[in-house]
Amino acid sequence: MTIPASWAVVSSGPFGALWLEELLRLGATPLWVVCGAPKPSGRGLKMHPLPVEEVARKGNLPLFSSPRPEEEALRLCSEPQGSDPGASLPQVLFVVDCGRVIREPLLSLPPQGCVNLHPSLLPDLRGAAPIPRSLLRGDQTTGTTLFRLVEGMDAGPVFAQQTLTVDSEDDAETLSKRLAALSARLAWDFLQNPPASPTPQDESKATQAPKILPHETRLSWGRPACEIGWAIRAFSPRPGAWTLHRGKRLRILRATPLAPEELPVSLLPGQIHLAPKAPVVFCGSGALALLSVQPEGKAPMSAQDWIHGGRLREGEGFDEEGESTS
Repeated sequence: MTIPASWAVVSSGPFGALWLEELLRLGATPLWVVCGAPKPSGRGLKMHPLPVEEVARKGNLPLFSSPRPEEEALRLCSEPQGSDPGASLPQVLFVVDCGRVIREPLLSLPPQGCVNLHPSLLPDLRGAAPIPRSLLRGDQTTGTTLFRLVEGMDAGPVFAQQTLTVDSEDDAETLSKRLAALSARLAWDFLQNPPASPTPQDESKATQAPKILPHETRLSWGRPACEIGWAIRAFSPRPGAWTLHRGKRLRILRATPLAPEELPVSLLPGQIHLAPKAPVVFCGSGALALLSVQPEGKAPMSAQDWIHGGRLREGEGFDEEGESTS
């Protein structure tokens, strides 16, 4: 199907890559893609391509990489890139998971403006981390918003929204994939038939979703089991919720809350019951069955394998200050 509007993309993050990949699958092809410059990461600080860069190369799309992608996009929106000047300038610029502030004159340069896909129901959860923040709250419903970019953070008028039910097994990775697919469908519909006038957001209902800070990912076993379970899902698979055991970090990758009638014993928060099917950690209220963990310096493994390999004792606990309790 032919897309009536020419379009281009500025994106650098993993959500943007998922969104672009799905939009390409639907049959829409951008004039070009701009992404940020790769940065050293991982062991050895090696250079790795950005997720969006990989998607663009796989789709043989014109790709431009820059440490200041907003400046590169401004150049591309101002200068024709081919023999047909009219056809080579985008009518709409999608800025998705970019991580940069977009300002004038770029905001007004494309005839249909700069448009963003944000994985929350704006004005709720404005900011860098709407998906983990939604999971941290235990939201049962979330969604995505297509809106016109303005200089205020995620504050522009809304073209369209779509809700999504959060599955009880969703973590940050699976929910990102589902929301990216939903966002791609909104973008596809927008390209087919752009709405005439967006609706202003209700500022009185605005909430924030700031970046996740390292200290937030440490689990506090004195909290209710449901809240700890939300945190594990919000930080899985990266950066990973963690605790200390025998002085070393242990990432908790998957866990499930247990009903009171499923608890044959009663222990203090942070103490472990060696149940037959899965180790159970007691919390401030309720308990969690651990399913998958990752000890420091090792690969992910089942919680049962971790219990057996570490020869844990009944009632042994997680550390609060670097020393085990038992």
